[in-house]
Amino acid sequence: MDSSAKPTVEEASASIGPTLEKAHLLERVSIAEFMMLYTTVSDYCKRDLLNFPNNGGAVVYKVFAQYVREFDSQQAAKINSLPTDEMRLVDGRRNAWENYRKSASFLNQAFRVMNQHWVPRCNDAMKEKAKQGQESPEQKKTYLDAYTMCMTAWKEEMFEKTKNLISNSARVSMKAEVEQAITEHLNALQISGAQELAVVGAMLCAPSGRVDVAFVGSKMGDRSENELGQKFDRCFADSLLKISGGLAIGIIASVALFKGRTSPIWLGTGVGIGMGWSNCRHDLQNPFLLHGKKVPVSADTGAKPAYNIVVEQAAPSK
Repeated sequence: MDSSAKPTVEEASASIGPTLEKAHLLERVSIAEFMMLYTTVSDYCKRDLLNFPNNGGAVVYKVFAQYVREFDSQQAAKINSLPTDEMRLVDGRRNAWENYRKSASFLNQAFRVMNQHWVPRCNDAMKEKAKQGQESPEQKKTYLDAYTMCMTAWKEEMFEKTKNLISNSARVSMKAEVEQAITEHLNALQISGAQELAVVGAMLCAPSGRVDVAFVGSKMGDRSENELGQKFDRCFADSLLKISGGLAIGIIASVALFKGRTSPIWLGTGVGIGMGWSNCRHDLQNPFLLHGKKVPVSADTGAKPAYNIVVEQAAPSK
């Protein structure tokens, strides 16, 4: 993705929409699809975190919020069309709620960079504007992480906008269940936030590196191993090869064509240095792409399955 191009809602929707739909419908999402969604969201938010002039984080946040709201509204309409109160309550809201929690937990992992970096930064900026008296009434809002956004939209669409379609006692009970899920999630963030922040920060900030992450429930391990040095080694070797090639061509040209003059030697060396620097700069600044694979679990440890996430260089943005 070109950081100089202005991001659009249509662009972001086309990038993340298909995987969002599969996740909400609990269709099988491959590791490759999950990693691509994670990378795309991270790349949009990275524009803001690295102070690019275009606000990519706001665009992907808006697309996700709109999608969640529209999906929940459609689900509510579908459930409310069922003929009996029992079907609307049990077959509809109860079963749909259990599935929805699974998809919300999955998407919360995919939007981790937005949750841990972009959302807090925006909320801090809003608080600062409020202190300075620069905030307008319509700007007084709190940015939500992905899971809380899903739960809040579900509560409003399923219970607050359809009060007359199920009994009051059932509505109050199930609404309280959603609110409890939000509370538990926010409490968990307070406990594991610093640990998760360190891991995601390593993923986000390193142009290239290796991060081993263990997903255990909604928490992550904090072991990271940065391989940025290896990338510099590759750049150095590549540059040395180009400089040596330019020097050799310059020497041959000097002896064969220019009667021992040194200018071809300097020219060849300069061209080699320029080519080496250009390739290194492109390699180091190029956006990263996440690839994942399952890590075998040792039988004697009884540990839960983990994912090994390798942060690698992505293909050049077009």
